[in-house]
Amino acid sequence: MRSPRRSIKVIHVFGSLGRGGAETRTLQLIRAAGGSGHVVSALASSPSDLEKEFVAAGVRIGPRGARRIRYWWDLYKSLRLANCVDSNVSERSGPVLMVAWLAGVPRRLAHFRSEGSAGTGKRTFRSGFLGWLISRFATEFIGVSPGAAEYGSEFCRLPVSCFRVVPTGVDTTGWDAPPEVKLADSIEPGSWPVIAHVGRDDPDKDRERTVRVFARLSKKYPRAQLVLAGRSLRSVEELCRSSGVASPSGIVDLGETSSVLPLLGRVDCLLHTSRREGLPGVVLEAISVGCPVVASDIPGVRYVAAATGAVGGLVDLSATDDDWAETVAALLASSQRRNSEVGANVSAFESSEFSIQAAVRRHRVLWGVHV
Repeated sequence: MRSPRRSIKVIHVFGSLGRGGAETRTLQLIRAAGGSGHVVSALASSPSDLEKEFVAAGVRIGPRGARRIRYWWDLYKSLRLANCVDSNVSERSGPVLMVAWLAGVPRRLAHFRSEGSAGTGKRTFRSGFLGWLISRFATEFIGVSPGAAEYGSEFCRLPVSCFRVVPTGVDTTGWDAPPEVKLADSIEPGSWPVIAHVGRDDPDKDRERTVRVFARLSKKYPRAQLVLAGRSLRSVEELCRSSGVASPSGIVDLGETSSVLPLLGRVDCLLHTSRREGLPGVVLEAISVGCPVVASDIPGVRYVAAATGAVGGLVDLSATDDDWAETVAALLASSQRRNSEVGANVSAFESSEFSIQAAVRRHRVLWGVHV
């Protein structure tokens, strides 16, 4: 059978095309590298507003909805035209990579972007089989951080030496853009300190802990404000009730936003209470604009802290809410942030290993794309 002409550079497979870390970072990479020849596919069938941004970047939207048999046939036909498949669905990458092997794709990447989630450490026949599929059909094994690589190696039962650590980057374009109306209206004049929490309303992001820590800080700082950014599943009032906090006073929920850099450039501290991360992109975004950071002492954050020296406070997951609040207060007391320095911070970040330019160079080699 005659080999097809492989006109697609990379097919990127995601769980969904929502505004998550993997999807957003890949969109930034493709924009910076040039979107021609890239296709995105999703195991979920639900549409997303991020699709429009992919299309605007020159990316074609491929098959969606893995529960339909037709999805796998359409994916196979697309893969017949691809030089590389970048599977960003961690444990579920096995079937994708097997279909890519059947389609003759020469570069098949198993991309692990997290340290797992609740329950993924439990070994079952299903997880063992999926891990075997990945180990059998991937040509390269990638972790966005050492922690993600270690989790991938455990899941696939491969030596960690089989994995390459390839961090993504942060695109600082637009850090000085005028804020969205909802952001401009969210910060009350005279508020201090303004604390930000960026992340969807998900147990791994632990918004409830953020709210409890803020409640303790607001006793010390009566004009404190908390700004939440990310997909919300509950109202502020419901979130406070489930967190055991009596009043939602001082808490604003922005919901999803196209860019958090304008927010992080205007607040006094990022409070990052995640229980698990691969490469914590929002911590890198905060560092890029000089926003002080207090974050969970987990492998992904430690990796960023060691590489940048710019995480102001690391707090153990077993610490109390009072411990968190004291760490934030100590950081606020020691950091005198000035908005005039934000541009200098951005310039310094753009020469670091986590800049979008450095990430594009790494991923062009990974994808086998040299132009």
